[in-house]
Amino acid sequence: MNFQFGMNFTINTFMNDIYKPIIGRFVFNSEILKKEIDELIKNRAEERTLPFKNGRSIYDPNGLLSIASESDLNDTTRYYINENQERVPIIGKFKTYHVFNLTYLPEEPESLIDIYKKDDPKKTIFWHKYKKPFIWRTELLLTELKKSVEQLPFDYIQCVRLIFMSPPSIGQIHVDSHYISNIKYFKEGFASISFNIDHGEGILNYLDRKGVQHSVDNNVKIFHFDDSAPHGVTPIKKNRYQLRIWGKLSIPYEEIFA
Repeated sequence: MNFQFGMNFTINTFMNDIYKPIIGRFVFNSEILKKEIDELIKNRAEERTLPFKNGRSIYDPNGLLSIASESDLNDTTRYYINENQERVPIIGKFKTYHVFNLTYLPEEPESLIDIYKKDDPKKTIFWHKYKKPFIWRTELLLTELKKSVEQLPFDYIQCVRLIFMSPPSIGQIHVDSHYISNIKYFKEGFASISFNIDHGEGILNYLDRKGVQHSVDNNVKIFHFDDSAPHGVTPIKKNRYQLRIWGKLSIPYEEIFA
């Protein structure tokens, strides 16, 4: 498989798959995890607002990715940058993602909630910068979540990030990281694995490297996902629970899919 993306940079590797199911090897109990998460997020999870320009997400200026009607997208909580380069929030009818990190780096306090330092112009992802274990948050009761994550074949775990949505919500289109940085991360033996605990009847849509839309299969409970691709979630009908896990694998990434 051969891809080029955004510049003269070509990689021949199966890790160019943005989404790839991991079927049969690992399991978790969705109902038990949801109960534990419901206790965790009380007064803790932070809503993410995403940047818009000219009525569209800055990550999809041409409207290639469809997740909702134009009117609903423009009635979702978001922000824009004014002429003074100030962030101006707009509170809409629809909420968006609430996020909460279950692991962190003691030397980076912002890693408790964010994925990079707010004052970092390069937006270097914490787990790309620090190739070492993160620490589970001991003030949280993480019995089942921790047990479910630790079944995965990691030498060590880095960020474990909860992404929660409650209706009415739309997962606005965005990217979380850089393509080349992600590919380098994967080639060095690290992984990005998602737990689809409850899809909430929303669908995760994303653009491939050629700008073609695809959808994640809601029947798949565990999968690889490259979050450098533009992606968003269609309107949900009930609470949506997703867990993202990054870390250093103890086996080659290919073997997870076998």
